[in-house]
Amino acid sequence: MKLVIFILSFILTVIVFPLCAQNKIGDNPQDIKPASLLELESVSKGLRLSRIQIDDVNSWTPMVGTPISGVLVFNDSGTASKGLYYWDIVKNQWVRVVNTAELTALVSASTTVSNAVTDNTLVTKVNGVSSLGEDIIKNNNLSIVNGELTSAVNGVVSPSGVHVLVSADNGLVQTNGNVQLGGALTKPTSILVSSGNTLSLLGLQSGDQSNDNLLVISPLTGEIRQIGVSLLSNIYTVDGSLTGPRKVTLNSNPLTFVGANNVSILSSGDLVAGGALSVAGTTTLNGVSILNGITTLNGVTTLNGATTHNALNTFNAMSQFNGSVVLNSNATVSANANITFATGVNQTTFKAGTQISNINYTLPTSAPTDGQVMISTSAGDLSWTTALKNVTIPISSLTAALKDNDIDNGAYQQIWSWNTLGTGTG
Repeated sequence: MKLVIFILSFILTVIVFPLCAQNKIGDNPQDIKPASLLELESVSKGLRLSRIQIDDVNSWTPMVGTPISGVLVFNDSGTASKGLYYWDIVKNQWVRVVNTAELTALVSASTTVSNAVTDNTLVTKVNGVSSLGEDIIKNNNLSIVNGELTSAVNGVVSPSGVHVLVSADNGLVQTNGNVQLGGALTKPTSILVSSGNTLSLLGLQSGDQSNDNLLVISPLTGEIRQIGVSLLSNIYTVDGSLTGPRKVTLNSNPLTFVGANNVSILSSGDLVAGGALSVAGTTTLNGVSILNGITTLNGVTTLNGATTHNALNTFNAMSQFNGSVVLNSNATVSANANITFATGVNQTTFKAGTQISNINYTLPTSAPTDGQVMISTSAGDLSWTTALKNVTIPISSLTAALKDNDIDNGAYQQIWSWNTLGTGTG
């Protein structure tokens, strides 16, 4: 009879009671706690859950539909340990509910515990029963403050941070985890630059030209070195004047002054030009000048010292030579204007007339004696000869070579001895 009553109550509960907000099955059906949605009450009966077969705790099978949290079942025949299981939606697996007896067995004196770690998963085996596995590190938050690394693993923050950067060297220093320039170099160090990746130093301050050193770069190694400003002061002073004799080796390369720039050697220093020398402006040389290469002076030229010309020299404006001039073998002086030689206030000027072609004169190889004059051949070869004046030529010495035009041309002043004409001796 009681069974019939239970069945009728269950039918009413299934068919009618769903329309109510609360349901109770069993004894005292009218006594239901306010917080209950479904309440079972009996002193002799219980709730029997669905019995399924669980072979793999990580599989929702044999359940149907999409896995949901809170499903309670009883594994009755599966290969997994028999017992009550609930589905953990977070772990996505069946979790078995352990009873007191099992817990007691786990912590008994004969308990054997072993742990196995695979990647980040810890599996504990107690008396041969393995856990489902647990993530060792569920989360790890790292933060760096002033170069100090702090770790928060599973919400537990490390007591003190670890310095990410312990030290720095080779021109770098470490301060509170920060890297800064300023340390000493510990080995030869090179910085490779290119046309696209250049190295610049901005914001440099003005230096002291009297005391500061200069940076120079070795063309072979690229090393940056310094030289004292005193080395430059030994070459020239602040106003640009030389402090001593200086030599410029041209090595067959021309030295050219272009534009309105003038060349002036104002001291008694000498000028030695081993290569071509071209000056567009005024040239004033007060010292000894030795011109070994082709020289072209386009401006007013004044040479106050001795000048030696070893190659072609062209003067395109008024030129004045106040010292001795030496023309060595194959040396040529070409003047497109006057050439003036001066001694004191008196000057001697040479000026070429209008010519239809170049004329070359070859000077004598020796000095003249008293009374000699210079004569020239058609080739321009100059030589010294004694001028004929106040001489007596006997008539008997006249030959066919001395023609009337030779005697009457006025080239020489001749005195004839007429007293000896009759004797045939004069």
